[in-house]
Amino acid sequence: MPAGKYNVDMPSDWFVVALVGPDQRTFFLSSTPEDARSRPESSVLVFHQYGNRYFLSEIRTPGRSREIPESRMEREAAKTASAGRADRVIVMAMR
Repeated sequence: MPAGKYNVDMPSDWFVVALVGPDQRTFFLSSTPEDARSRPESSVLVFHQYGNRYFLSEIRTPGRSREIPESRMEREAAKTASAGRADRVIVMAMR
């Protein structure tokens, strides 16, 4: 997905995350709920970074948190990364 501002929707009874991009295109990602202990006081997005490529890994909100499984593209990026492991980048999300 291209860089930009996205609206994130996590319906409580679904294991899907909906991302609406700046051009109003909607992307759906499968997700798994995270343990309640990992929920922060404010909303954050966690990315895995391989070089100049970023992959959404977790969405954490005070109400619920979700983990995004690794995509095929992320696994390929990990194979070609010099160290083979991702840096974690945490971004504060705005409501």
